[in-house]
Amino acid sequence: MKRVSEAVACTLREMIGFARPGMATKQLDDFGAEIYTNNPMSF
Repeated sequence: MKRVSEAVACTLREMIGFARPGMATKQLDDFGAEIYTNNPMSF
């Protein structure tokens, strides 16, 4: 559970830095998916 929490926290930190006003939710979803699939941690 701790590992998953750390992965989610890391993903959210990256997404916060990427988000911009007026951005489409789809763009955030795609960015989050990219982080998830390219993360060196094994989920």
